Amino acid sequence: MGRGADKLFRVTGEEHWRDYALFLQDATKQAMDWDGALGYAHAGLMNEAIGLSMPGRGHGVAKYLPWLGCAVLEPMVRLREEYGSYDLRKL
Repeated sequence: MGRGADKLFRVTGEEHWRDYALFLQDATKQAMDWDGALGYAHAGLMNEAIGLSMPGRGHGVAKYLPWLGCAVLEPMVRLREEYGSYDLRKL
């Protein structure tokens, strides 16, 4: 979740890699209610099979599969362990 791109930025100093790391950090969390802002029953939930095309844009199957949370939260935990923050902007 942006860690590799952030490391490339730190090594090369190229702004592209910083911007890419921030994009990955933010884009990977859009469908997960990691901070409670989406109003799901519990923070950290993520809808399975969300549709992004019309008709029915934004509607999923209304099911929670545990691997979804692991796929997003595990890189966030690794990011915090390595850098001390979930947000690359705060580094």
